[in-house]
Amino acid sequence: MRILFSLLIFFTLVVSGALFYVDYGPVSVLPILRYEHMGESDAKSPDYVHPRAFQRQMEYLASEKFHVIPLSQVIKIYQEGHSIPRHTIAITFDGGYADFKNYAAGLLEKYKFPATVFLRSSYLGQAGYMTKNEVFEIAQRGVIEFGSNGQTGKNLAKTGMDAYSEIFISRMALQKEVERPVYFFSYPEGGIQPALENLAKESGYHGACALTPGKRYKNNNPYAMKRISITYQDDNTFFFKFKAWGNFILIQEWWEARKNKVKS
Repeated sequence: MRILFSLLIFFTLVVSGALFYVDYGPVSVLPILRYEHMGESDAKSPDYVHPRAFQRQMEYLASEKFHVIPLSQVIKIYQEGHSIPRHTIAITFDGGYADFKNYAAGLLEKYKFPATVFLRSSYLGQAGYMTKNEVFEIAQRGVIEFGSNGQTGKNLAKTGMDAYSEIFISRMALQKEVERPVYFFSYPEGGIQPALENLAKESGYHGACALTPGKRYKNNNPYAMKRISITYQDDNTFFFKFKAWGNFILIQEWWEARKNKVKS
């Protein structure tokens, strides 16, 4: 019983310390949220967020007066060496699915929250994805910008696919289709390697988003921007707040390193 009580106290102190660090510690990594799917029928799938949960999350950011900035400003903060202001956040979406248009675009425009949607150039207009005209109309309204998620959205670090086509050709194709410059790339499934970083630079992107690539990548690397995945589990505002307030990535990296150490 005494051991159980001691473990409970230890766990409480660790969680309390983590929450204090998230809420009040200096922000080292600007939170970039990463969404993928939205929907009701698949709301318990890891990649899905229920539309009502997304609405509550955006309402929370608005009520707490978060400063939502585009990726270009994230890069500017890092390149100029500025400290990261609290309540500053960026929002991204991977895939270019039709559910973005159905559930997310209107809310983002309502709150004037800039966001970047990463499209798969080969899938524009296919079932379940936005069409060229839908993308063009959303871009025209000025709140949402579009980047590339490759041609197919497959992990370039694992599949051995043609990285040149996925990174460079997809940018050229999207710029032609949406009649807008494409400045940002999202590594499909977060798969990142130094060679892919270099190709993203050479392809003319201003920056590229990963997921949580680990401590070996600097926090201010514009071609390995670290992101926080939002899933159905973040329907609970507590978990969403924990991720949105900053430094969650550092805690996540610490936890991953600890798990890997135990495995080895």
